Amino acid sequence: MKVYKYRSIEKDVFERDFETIKSNSFFSSNYSILNDPFDIYFNEEISQVVDLLKTLFPYEELNNLEKQLKKVLNFKEEIGVYCLSKDFLNEQLWAYYASSYSGYCIEYDLEKLVD
Repeated sequence: MKVYKYRSIEKDVFERDFETIKSNSFFSSNYSILNDPFDIYFNEEISQVVDLLKTLFPYEELNNLEKQLKKVLNFKEEIGVYCLSKDFLNEQLWAYYASSYSGYCIEYDLEKLVD
């Protein structure tokens, strides 16, 4: 399956894209620098849920559950996000992510990219 990455024509973006393609890699942003806060959203109010569970089920194991849940939520600090589209003719994506239609779009073979 072909997938597409819309890109801005800004010099630093182009240079990074050129280097990553040359090195057969890609750059994935940390969630904290994404331009859309809803690209990756985590509801981190687990303490209230765990407190409720502790009230309903007073088991010592729930302390470990809270630690494990926090560990999973904190994992987002260690990963990157690489957003792709199945459509290379999406006008909204061209306008927003490709410098108002003056940028470019990189085509990937998703199966090869995953490998």
